[in-house]
Amino acid sequence: PRVFYIHNFLSTDEADEFVRFSNAEENPYKMAPSTGGTHKAWNQGGASARLTTRTSENAFDITTQNAWNVKRRAFRLLRMG
Repeated sequence: PRVFYIHNFLSTDEADEFVRFSNAEENPYKMAPSTGGTHKAWNQGGASARLTTRTSENAFDITTQNAWNVKRRAFRLLRMG
């Protein structure tokens, strides 16, 4: 996919909040090793399907106001909302 760099798209405070929340206990999708080799979702036992060849870690933020603000900004930028 095409990738674009948008100067000043995120503020320093927003970026810091994403980093903080990625390891926060209240985040059900906090930073964890990537999984693979299974058709099961992470909450159906797929979280234990870790491959030694996968070394990345992932976290998701789908609940905070910070995430919603950034998503809205992205959609406005793309003229999708």
